[in-house]
Amino acid sequence: MWHADASVLKVPDGIPDEKLLDKVLKNEIDISFVVTHRLPLEEGPVAYRTFRDKKDNCIRLVLKPWAS
Repeated sequence: MWHADASVLKVPDGIPDEKLLDKVLKNEIDISFVVTHRLPLEEGPVAYRTFRDKKDNCIRLVLKPWAS
C-alpha cells in the first residue's frame, strides 16, 4: 500500500521514467538535494512512517537494498 504522496520517482511530463531513472543511475542527474533521509531496506516500515508523518522534516526518503 502506498501513501498518497509516496512515489518511486516523480517524472516530469514528456520524459519516460525509464530514461530518467537511467540518467539518475548513471549520475547524469543529481537528485541528492531532494533526498533528506536514507535508510536500509530492512527499515522500510520505519521509513514509511517517517515519510508519512514528516518526522525529522522528511521530504524524500531513499531505501537502500544493499545496506544493512
